[in-house]
Amino acid sequence: MADTNAIVKNMARRRARRMAKEWSAFALKCIIGLLFLFPIFVMLSWSLRPDAELVEYGKTLIPRTWTLEFYKWCFQNLHLFMYMKNSFIQYLIIFAGHILFSTFASFAFVYCDFKGKNFVFSIILMAQAIPGEVNVIAN
Repeated sequence: MADTNAIVKNMARRRARRMAKEWSAFALKCIIGLLFLFPIFVMLSWSLRPDAELVEYGKTLIPRTWTLEFYKWCFQNLHLFMYMKNSFIQYLIIFAGHILFSTFASFAFVYCDFKGKNFVFSIILMAQAIPGEVNVIAN
Protein backbone atom coordinates (compact mmCIF):
# COMPACT_ATOMS: atom_id res chain seq x y z
CA MET A 1 0.00 0.00 0.00
CA ALA A 2 2.83 2.39 0.79
CA ASP A 3 4.44 1.66 -2.57
CA THR A 4 1.22 2.48 -4.40
CA ASN A 5 0.90 5.84 -2.62
CA ALA A 6 4.51 6.68 -3.48
CA ILE A 7 3.94 5.80 -7.13
CA VAL A 8 0.78 7.90 -7.28
CA LYS A 9 2.53 10.87 -5.63
CA ASN A 10 5.48 10.51 -8.01
CA MET A 11 3.13 10.44 -11.02
CA ALA A 12 1.27 13.50 -9.73
CA ARG A 13 4.56 15.38 -9.29
CA ARG A 14 5.66 14.45 -12.81
CA ARG A 15 2.31 15.52 -14.22
CA ALA A 16 2.49 18.84 -12.34
CA ARG A 17 6.04 19.44 -13.60
CA ARG A 18 5.00 18.66 -17.18
CA MET A 19 1.99 20.98 -16.92
CA ALA A 20 4.20 23.76 -15.51
CA LYS A 21 6.61 23.32 -18.44
CA GLU A 22 3.78 23.40 -20.96
CA TRP A 23 2.21 26.51 -19.44
CA SER A 24 5.53 28.35 -19.20
CA ALA A 25 6.31 27.47 -22.83
CA PHE A 26 2.85 28.71 -23.83
CA ALA A 27 3.34 31.97 -21.89
CA LEU A 28 6.75 32.51 -23.49
CA LYS A 29 5.27 31.94 -26.97
CA CYS A 30 2.48 34.43 -26.22
CA ILE A 31 4.98 37.06 -25.08
CA ILE A 32 7.12 36.55 -28.21
CA GLY A 33 3.99 36.76 -30.37
CA LEU A 34 2.99 40.05 -28.74
CA LEU A 35 6.50 41.41 -29.29
CA PHE A 36 6.21 40.58 -32.99
CA LEU A 37 2.74 42.16 -33.23
CA PHE A 38 3.68 45.37 -31.41
CA PRO A 39 5.29 47.16 -34.42
CA ILE A 40 2.25 46.33 -36.56
CA PHE A 41 -0.01 47.78 -33.89
CA VAL A 42 2.11 50.97 -33.74
CA MET A 43 2.03 51.42 -37.53
CA LEU A 44 -1.72 50.89 -37.65
CA SER A 45 -2.21 53.30 -34.76
CA TRP A 46 -0.11 56.00 -36.42
CA SER A 47 -1.90 55.56 -39.72
CA LEU A 48 -5.28 56.20 -38.08
CA ARG A 49 -4.46 59.61 -36.60
CA PRO A 50 -4.48 63.04 -38.29
CA ASP A 51 -1.32 64.87 -39.36
CA ALA A 52 -1.37 67.41 -36.55
CA GLU A 53 -1.72 64.73 -33.90
CA LEU A 54 1.28 62.85 -35.29
CA VAL A 55 3.50 65.86 -34.70
CA GLU A 56 1.86 66.93 -31.47
CA TYR A 57 1.25 63.61 -29.71
CA GLY A 58 3.62 61.30 -31.58
CA LYS A 59 4.57 59.28 -28.53
CA THR A 60 1.13 58.00 -27.59
CA LEU A 61 0.05 54.60 -28.85
CA ILE A 62 -3.69 55.18 -29.16
CA PRO A 63 -4.89 58.14 -31.27
CA ARG A 64 -7.03 60.76 -29.60
CA THR A 65 -9.02 61.31 -32.80
CA TRP A 66 -9.45 58.54 -35.34
CA THR A 67 -9.34 59.29 -39.05
CA LEU A 68 -8.95 57.47 -42.36
CA GLU A 69 -7.52 60.46 -44.25
CA PHE A 70 -4.19 58.75 -44.99
CA TYR A 71 -5.93 55.75 -46.52
CA LYS A 72 -8.20 58.04 -48.53
CA TRP A 73 -5.18 59.98 -49.79
CA CYS A 74 -3.31 56.78 -50.70
CA PHE A 75 -6.18 55.33 -52.71
CA GLN A 76 -6.80 58.64 -54.50
CA ASN A 77 -3.20 59.57 -55.33
CA LEU A 78 -1.19 56.35 -55.56
CA HIS A 79 -3.34 54.22 -57.90
CA LEU A 80 -3.29 51.29 -55.48
CA PHE A 81 -6.14 49.49 -57.23
CA MET A 82 -4.14 49.48 -60.48
CA TYR A 83 -1.12 48.05 -58.65
CA MET A 84 -3.28 45.36 -57.04
CA LYS A 85 -4.81 44.49 -60.42
CA ASN A 86 -1.36 44.23 -62.02
CA SER A 87 -0.09 42.05 -59.17
CA PHE A 88 -3.12 39.78 -59.47
CA ILE A 89 -2.64 39.38 -63.23
CA GLN A 90 1.05 38.60 -62.71
CA TYR A 91 0.15 36.08 -60.03
CA LEU A 92 -2.36 34.34 -62.32
CA ILE A 93 0.17 34.05 -65.16
CA ILE A 94 2.88 32.65 -62.86
CA PHE A 95 0.42 30.28 -61.19
CA ALA A 96 -0.79 28.95 -64.55
CA GLY A 97 2.81 28.47 -65.69
CA HIS A 98 3.67 26.53 -62.53
CA ILE A 99 0.64 24.28 -62.89
CA LEU A 100 1.33 23.64 -66.58
CA PHE A 101 5.04 22.94 -66.09
CA SER A 102 4.44 20.76 -63.03
CA THR A 103 1.81 18.71 -64.84
CA PHE A 104 4.06 18.00 -67.81
CA ALA A 105 7.09 17.30 -65.60
CA SER A 106 5.19 14.91 -63.34
CA PHE A 107 3.79 13.09 -66.38
CA ALA A 108 7.32 12.68 -67.75
CA PHE A 109 8.67 11.38 -64.44
CA VAL A 110 5.87 8.84 -64.06
CA TYR A 111 5.38 7.48 -67.57
CA CYS A 112 8.64 8.08 -69.46
CA ASP A 113 11.93 6.30 -68.94
CA PHE A 114 14.98 8.40 -69.80
CA LYS A 115 18.63 8.52 -68.85
CA GLY A 116 19.24 10.55 -65.68
CA LYS A 117 15.61 10.43 -64.54
CA ASN A 118 16.50 9.73 -60.90
CA PHE A 119 19.22 12.40 -60.89
CA VAL A 120 16.91 15.09 -62.29
CA PHE A 121 14.16 14.07 -59.86
CA SER A 122 16.57 14.31 -56.91
CA ILE A 123 17.71 17.78 -58.08
CA ILE A 124 14.08 18.94 -58.21
CA LEU A 125 13.44 17.57 -54.72
CA MET A 126 16.57 19.27 -53.36
CA ALA A 127 15.53 22.57 -54.97
CA GLN A 128 12.14 22.32 -53.29
CA ALA A 129 13.77 21.64 -49.93
CA ILE A 130 15.53 25.03 -50.00
CA PRO A 131 13.21 27.80 -48.78
CA GLY A 132 12.50 30.61 -51.22
CA GLU A 133 13.78 33.21 -48.74
CA VAL A 134 17.31 31.83 -49.14
CA ASN A 135 17.24 32.60 -52.85
CA VAL A 136 15.83 36.08 -52.24
CA ILE A 137 18.61 36.92 -49.76
CA ALA A 138 21.29 35.68 -52.17
CA ASN A 139 20.04 37.98 -54.92
